[in-house]
Amino acid sequence: PAYINRGNAYLTKGDFERAFGDFNEAIRLDPKSAWAHTERGDLYKAKGEFDQALADFNEAVRLDPTYAIAYFSRGDLYKRMGDFDRALADLNDSIRFDPNYAKAYFVRGRLSYIKGNNPNALYDFDKVIRLDPGDSYAYFNRGVTYFVLGGRTADAQADFTKANQLNPHYAYAALWL
Repeated sequence: PAYINRGNAYLTKGDFERAFGDFNEAIRLDPKSAWAHTERGDLYKAKGEFDQALADFNEAVRLDPTYAIAYFSRGDLYKRMGDFDRALADLNDSIRFDPNYAKAYFVRGRLSYIKGNNPNALYDFDKVIRLDPGDSYAYFNRGVTYFVLGGRTADAQADFTKANQLNPHYAYAALWL
């Protein structure tokens, strides 16, 4: 875990090279660590190296078929690649294995919105807000969904206001006020 934690610290600082070295070392020391494979996969994803990211996420899921974060990361990758059906399946699995994983609900909500399934998007954004009431992006995205549905402009306005209160530097939310 020490190499993974330090790798994440390097990643936070934008030092991809050192992060990559630490994730590789973590995998060398424990090749069966789904966590290490997922973290390295996230690094590959951040660098736009999707094939390598997918290989690491697949390995993480193979090593631990109940690891919610691996499914989330792979689902997010599939979403970025435009493979929405696989993305949705992985996000559903992530939520099945960790029903309190707010990020999985958020990305699934965005995916539902993109696919035009606004009732499911609302459900997921509501869930994010219940799990993490300080998530300004969830309020903003729920507000957009209310707006698109029509007839819910007061709810949309309330969510845009809340998003702006939570994150006054989120300029896009302020544009909707």
